[in-house]
Amino acid sequence: MNAVLVVDDDDDWRMLLSMCFEDAGFAVRSGRNVQEGIAALTAGGSDVLVSDYVLPDGNGLDLLAGGRTASLRYAALLTGMGTITPSDVKAAGFDAHYVK
Repeated sequence: MNAVLVVDDDDDWRMLLSMCFEDAGFAVRSGRNVQEGIAALTAGGSDVLVSDYVLPDGNGLDLLAGGRTASLRYAALLTGMGTITPSDVKAAGFDAHYVK
């Protein structure tokens, strides 16, 4: 089964994304901040990462600052800010970003 890690400090967004992925048949883990996201990534098993950009202890780009894990096949950044560029996202190790 594919596993998705959802990182977002907004409880409603995190729950909504988690439920959508679960309904689609994915195993879902979640975190509320960079620290929890890195811990979950380090533990392994996540095929997909979906993270908010603005987090209370940093930003979503920090999640991949140490590099991608071997199992991670796709990483997407969600943001409500239009200031981040696709090149910033790609340079940080993410595959795509989406405005929410």
